[in-house]
This record gives sequence, structure tokens and C-alpha cells, in this order.
Amino acid sequence: VRRLDENTGKDNFLSYSFNLTYGSKQWEFLQAQFIEAYALKDKIEAKPFRTQNRNQETVSGKRQAVSRQTLSTFKNEPDTFFDCKPNREWADTIRKEWKKSASDKPYHIPVQIGTKEITTEKKLRYFDHSQAEEVCVCEASLSNLEQIKEIIQLAETDKSAWRKTTPEKRNEILHQVADNLVAKRGHLIGCMSAITGKTFAEGDVEVSEAIDFCRFYPLTMLKFTELKTVSFSPKGIVLVIPPWNFPLAIPLGGVAAALAGGNTVILKPASVALPVAWEFAQCFWDAGVPKDALQVVCTNGREPLNYLTKHPSIKHIILTGGTDTAFRLLENNPTCPLSAETGGKNAIILTASGDRDHAIQNIVTSAFSNAGQKCSACSLLLLEKEVYHDPDFKTKLIDAVTSIKTGGVWDGGNIVGPMITNANDKLLHAIEHLEPGEWWLVKPEFVDEKRYILRPTVKWGVKPNSFSFKNELFAPLLSVLCIDNLQQGIELLNASDYGLT
Repeated sequence: VRRLDENTGKDNFLSYSFNLTYGSKQWEFLQAQFIEAYALKDKIEAKPFRTQNRNQETVSGKRQAVSRQTLSTFKNEPDTFFDCKPNREWADTIRKEWKKSASDKPYHIPVQIGTKEITTEKKLRYFDHSQAEEVCVCEASLSNLEQIKEIIQLAETDKSAWRKTTPEKRNEILHQVADNLVAKRGHLIGCMSAITGKTFAEGDVEVSEAIDFCRFYPLTMLKFTELKTVSFSPKGIVLVIPPWNFPLAIPLGGVAAALAGGNTVILKPASVALPVAWEFAQCFWDAGVPKDALQVVCTNGREPLNYLTKHPSIKHIILTGGTDTAFRLLENNPTCPLSAETGGKNAIILTASGDRDHAIQNIVTSAFSNAGQKCSACSLLLLEKEVYHDPDFKTKLIDAVTSIKTGGVWDGGNIVGPMITNANDKLLHAIEHLEPGEWWLVKPEFVDEKRYILRPTVKWGVKPNSFSFKNELFAPLLSVLCIDNLQQGIELLNASDYGLT
């Protein structure tokens, strides 16, 4: 009787579930109930930013930070709760600003040499891969060898005396950078969507992480000043070389860490993600970081880049990128310290005793978020025999994979957006060549004619010596292997060229 009362009560979903259709009165009532429940939950948990009406942020990013943290405490910056109606309306302002049309004139990024900005003949163009028509969003001038020499000289001279600033002053400035990032959250999300194909949710968490870096690193630096047995001084010039797949959080983290230590920084972002770096650099300069202490470069060809990476004035390199790039840097400049995170081929191992439904949820999230373009993605799934041959597991996995909405990032319902390139030779080889024993549990299918948007796909029957097992594909493609037991799975992964991210 108690169950009947509960399940037919006016606040219970089941009483409205019969003949429930989209847009009906029952639907509207339930939607209101859920929004109210989530808002109440967030209010109880005291997370004001999650239910913060981000619609208050103007497109130009002038809104002030809602509650500036003190300069001596650290708390993670919450992400946006996009289910709230005001935040969905705020997301619409991002689309209006950054979803360009073919008739819109692309904006221009100059070559920066300290406070000088130069337009060069050689330019790089950036297109929005979420749209069927060819839409150029941005054009960027590229630096030649002579300009790189001038950039290095400025960073070495340090006329603004950034290296002489106190840790307390740097803490104050970097906290202001964090506040600037808070105010430009929507602008930065839009830039990542248009330039690198990030969905709003993927871009949003990057902004939160970037804000955290700007607060955490200088506070950590202050703790070193309290140590009586340690002394420290800036190294000099730190060269930051980040990847394109996390175009905001990773480069900004390297920049914030180097600046917190009192170093001058040359940021060489991935060419395909330069506009994102240019946007967040404004947050540093506006906060008081001198333009000779942070310079953003994108080189015209290999010669000026090699000159930069092997220059003796570079005292430390921070790299996130390919393994071949790391070895090339070591060869070019063997005496320069290199902090590098390189490629990855990560896996999930599921044994017969595992919770299969729970595993599928995590497998799908890991393999296909960010369109699989991350070294931490689950690109390999190793299944113990019982699971591998379980028809129910296959059915559920197929259902989970094919249920993921895929397409352009301007549709807020899409989970998987465009890849950064349609010329990924390793991916195309893995798609076009099935090796003995391999077959498609979920066949590969491109959403668009230009082949930037690939629906999540699953290759079954992959072997330890196959191409898909050995190579980093950086795409929404999951390779599935059969193993005898957990120990064999561990041995197979340890025998590969990659370690855990």
C-alpha cells in the first residue's frame, strides 16, 4: 500500500509517465519539478556559481567576478550547470558571438613582439568545422626568423623587471588574471568551439581549470617563501609548447606556473589553436603581466621554430605533445631541462566480476568525450572472455555508443563534435584496413562530407599486434580485445610503448 501511495503521488514521476509526450502539460510540469529540484540541491550545497545566472555576463566579457576569492585561500572554480534555463540563455549569447557566417569578415591576430603588433604577408586561416559551409573565423600573421630573434631578446632583457617582482605581487596579479578569466568565460568557450571544435561543456571545464591554475600556482609559490632552508630565483625564459586538444587549460597552466616563479615566458601554442592562446593572453596582459614577460608566437615554418627551441637563452621547456616532438627538442637543445607529457594509449580492463553496466557508462564517457582526442581517452577496452562473449554486454554497449548525439558544437545537445583535422592518416588507416579477426561492432560513419565529424565507433576483435592496438589514433574509435584474465591484460598493456597518462 505504501508503494502504491508513493508511486501515484503528485510529486512522483510515475504518475505522469503514462502517455507522456514532449511539450505536453505533464512534460512541462515535470521539467519545472526537475529544475526546481536541481536548483534547491545546488543551494543546499552552497555552490553559487553552478546556479549563477551566467546570462549576466555580457558578450564583451565586462561582467565582474561574482565573488573574488581572497589572495591566501584556494577553492576550485565550479563549472557551469547548463541545465538551468538562465545558463542556457547565456549559452545562446555565446552562439550569437562566435557562430560566424560566410559573410562575416574574419578577425586578425598580429605577430606580437612585446608591445608591438605586426601584420605579415604569411597568414594562417581558421575555419569552423561544425558548419557545412566554409566559414573562416580568423586569420593570424606568422613570425619569421628575424622576429623570433627580437622576441627572444626582449624576453631575455626583461625591461619591465618581471623577474624582480615579489611572489606576493605575482600572487596578486595572477589572482586578477583568474578574475579576468571568470569574466571572459563565455568568450573563451565560444573561441574554443569555433576554432578547435569543443562542445560548450568541454570548453567550460577548461575555463574552470585555467582559473584554478592562476590561483593555485602563486599560492603554492608563497608557501616556498615560508621555508627557512630553501632559497629560489627565476630561471629566465621558459618556453611553453602546449597541444591543441586542450587549447586553454594546458597552455595557460604552463604560463601561470612559469610566471608564478618569476620567469619571462614565450608561449608557442599549437598552430591550429593559436586564437585561443591569443584570447587568454589578453587576460594576463590586462591584469598587469607585462607584454615582454608573456609573448605569444606562431612561427612561419620550421626554421624559426628550431631557432627558438635550441636558443641558449631558453632555460626550461614545458611540453605537452607527441613523443617524436619531445625527442626532437632533446636533440636540438640537450642541455635545456624539459618537462614533457607525451602520447598515450590508455585502456580500461573489465573482468567477469566487474559491474558491466557501470563499466559501459565509464567506457563510453572516457572513449568518446572530446571526440576521443586525448591521451587519457579509453582507446583500448580489454574484456575477460566471459564479458567478451556476453551478448547482453555487446547489446548494451552498442546501445550506449549509438545513443551519443554527434554533430556540430553549436547544437547544445551534441556530445561528440568535430575532430581537429580530416587528414589523420593513422585514423584513416585503422578505418580502411580491418586486420584478421577484426570487425565493426559499431561501424564508422562520418556525419559531414568533409569528414571532420566521426560518430563514435567500436572495432571488435583487435589483437595485441594489430595497428589499432599499437598506434595512438586520437579519434572517437574504441578498440576491443579479448583477454584470458586480468594478469594477461596488465602484461599486454605493459608491453606497449605507452604508459598510463
